Amino acid sequence: MSIRRLFCLVLVFSSVTFFGAQGKALGFGGCEEDCTKCHTLNAKEAGQVLKPLIPDIKVLEVRMAPAKGLWEVALESRGKKGIAYVDFSKENVFIGQIVKIKTKQNLTRKRFLEL
Repeated sequence: MSIRRLFCLVLVFSSVTFFGAQGKALGFGGCEEDCTKCHTLNAKEAGQVLKPLIPDIKVLEVRMAPAKGLWEVALESRGKKGIAYVDFSKENVFIGQIVKIKTKQNLTRKRFLEL
């Protein structure tokens, strides 16, 4: 199975899962200002969360995503780099583009070019 096909399958699966479980993922009161006070995700955890979907994953970096409630995971699989977003519950993954509505800037592409 090619990495492109795998990402497409993950995208479809994660979209259904993510939007279907949105209330659960963001159901608690929310963060004050610094989400990292309540939520954590390190590279090892991110690898464990994503390994069932991407068995040969190598996590390059984990940081807050430009959209609230998500972690941005820079990864490498089969020699190709990519970005996945994991929600704070660590139960859902989103692989796709985050675009800033006001500026129409593709934040995922901008970040991908930094890798």
